[in-house]
Amino acid sequence: MELRNWIWTKADQALADKWMENLPEKMIDVHAHIYRMCDLGKQFTPYVDGPDVAGHDVWKECVERFVGKGKNLSAIHVAPPCETSKEIHASNRFVLEEVKKNPECKALVLISPDMTREQVETYLEDPNVVGMKPFAYYADFDGPSG
Repeated sequence: MELRNWIWTKADQALADKWMENLPEKMIDVHAHIYRMCDLGKQFTPYVDGPDVAGHDVWKECVERFVGKGKNLSAIHVAPPCETSKEIHASNRFVLEEVKKNPECKALVLISPDMTREQVETYLEDPNVVGMKPFAYYADFDGPSG
């Protein structure tokens, strides 16, 4: 795997070495971002510095650097926020495809205010979806008034 600017430093290794021996055999990452750059719209940091496609296998390889190989790892995968709500469906499809290939994992789906109820319900009917991730980023207002 070519991580480009996702640089593994001596400090990272020292931290991993220190805590690795005290970690349990079974772990779950409850908010694990996976993505394809082509689905994100504009180039978001820190994703622009990583691989073009960072699916479950890339996530696992990166996590194993910190926790050690051979652990029973699972995740709740979610895509990072996209530039606009137009890219959400492609990002969600990628996450759901990755989760289907890795049955130890589940998914959160991105939702936005411009999605229909039917679109959201369709996502929630998928047995691999355990929740939704709304982002205020997609709202057409700056926040509560008054």
